[in-house]
Amino acid sequence: MSTIPRGSLRELFGPATRAIVLAGLFASFLASFDLLIVVSALPSAARDVGDIDNYALAAGAYSVASVVGMPLAGAVNDRIGPLRTLLVGSGVFFVGTVVGGTATSMDQIAAGRLLQGFGGGFLLSVPLVIWTAYLPRHLERYGFAVNAAVWAISAVIGPPAGALLVALVDWRAVFWVNLPLLALTVTFALRGFRGKAFTPHEHARANIIGPCLLGGFALGLLLPAPWPVISIPLALAFLWQELHTDRPLIPRHRSGYATCLVALSAGIAFTGGTTVITLALQAGSGWSVFWASFPLLVSSLTWTVATGLVTHLDWSLRRIVTVGTSIVAAGTLAMAIPVSSGLAIAIGFAISGFGMGFASPALFPAALSDDPGREGRDTSAVTTARQLGAGIGAALAGFVLLETVPHSVLRAAENGVAPLPKLHDAAGLAFGLLGLIVLLSLPATRGIRVTPRRSRPVE
Repeated sequence: MSTIPRGSLRELFGPATRAIVLAGLFASFLASFDLLIVVSALPSAARDVGDIDNYALAAGAYSVASVVGMPLAGAVNDRIGPLRTLLVGSGVFFVGTVVGGTATSMDQIAAGRLLQGFGGGFLLSVPLVIWTAYLPRHLERYGFAVNAAVWAISAVIGPPAGALLVALVDWRAVFWVNLPLLALTVTFALRGFRGKAFTPHEHARANIIGPCLLGGFALGLLLPAPWPVISIPLALAFLWQELHTDRPLIPRHRSGYATCLVALSAGIAFTGGTTVITLALQAGSGWSVFWASFPLLVSSLTWTVATGLVTHLDWSLRRIVTVGTSIVAAGTLAMAIPVSSGLAIAIGFAISGFGMGFASPALFPAALSDDPGREGRDTSAVTTARQLGAGIGAALAGFVLLETVPHSVLRAAENGVAPLPKLHDAAGLAFGLLGLIVLLSLPATRGIRVTPRRSRPVE
């Protein structure tokens, strides 16, 4: 935000636009804040309600649901407008919050997270419409800049806030804290959109089947046996639909395929690893709730630092993505080093965060097609790939834990016993698997374009 001129910042939050801008910022903050604040509380929830066997399902449910929610919200925005889209998303998010906050089992927590993730996908779609359709053209880029700052702030304060709420209240507080934020979001939206006309796009079309098939595929992987077998036909159905639709999710060019594959693998390792890192540190190494959330905070900071650094480098897109993804692989593999104190996990995760931030600025322009008019769909494919990777990564990590940790150790974790070296070692094995997946994806970076697609001439 420091790069925004003061005059433009004052105009952005002036009387004419203040309410609608705040509505967009609160929507972004709520959806991104909720993602990380709950992760830090899940180990405590598992000790309270038991059923740790479904830990991966509860941890990955939010990302899986957002894979469906975000693309669907784009079509809904075109049909009923951003205000109604925000209200629908807020309603679903509210129900998910109540379900999660009153849950008595990990299944119910997972159901709440699914609803929150779906509603969060709707909330995240609204700010993009606000910045492009409801702000003066000269303020549009400043809206995106402030929005990015809000994302960074939520990522930094989410994990420690979750840890403090667990320590001072209990794990259910990480759900209930969303309600005041949700009320503020709706209040600013009702004020900001008052008197603003919306013209529906009756013929707007979107690929809804593809995201639903992808979401079902990832959800199937998270479910206990024998349900994961349903993921196979869903994956095949997605591939068939992707080849036959005129609105594919993955950009149909070499760089688009390569970019989405790399984004998928990085999502598997980094975001998928996020779902079990607090469990590994709390139950496996005996860290407190607060200190177990600290690596999430540090990784957010290293992500931000790397993003700022890479903007000053005159490197090709391919080189940036290759170096950044290599750092993610190295950091994730470092998390597998058998150091019982958990220090290797914390340091490796910070390194992975740096790699994610380094590669991110180049992934979006690398995914762009040569045909103008697909910019929104092409860039959203990168986000969808990452979110899908988060669900797959959570499923793989959960599978490793369940298959390698004795049942008695899992029950001990539910009862709050720590440290549990066998659980720590199993988590290290999971991180090693996730890091190997990123490593195997590195040859795909050779297909990424070197320079950004030529911009369309301004008419």
